[in-house]
Amino acid sequence: MGDEWDQRDRRRESGQSGVELGSSWHPIATGDFNGDGYSDILWQNTSREVVIWEMNGTTVIGGGSLGNPGPSWHPSVNRFFP
Repeated sequence: MGDEWDQRDRRRESGQSGVELGSSWHPIATGDFNGDGYSDILWQNTSREVVIWEMNGTTVIGGGSLGNPGPSWHPSVNRFFP
């Protein structure tokens, strides 16, 4: 079974087990970050850590933590791929 996400509950489910992002996480940007034609989700928590979910429709196909980029960093979701 593929991964499914529920943005309202900040939850990623894979098979029977789920990964909760918790209430400190907020979606800060969406865009096609990996160039596959599907919108992906960029999350950030109150400690400034950034996580990306690479999506295929409603299925999470990859992603991970980008760490804490620092207080002066802000996402730019202009055009990533031609």
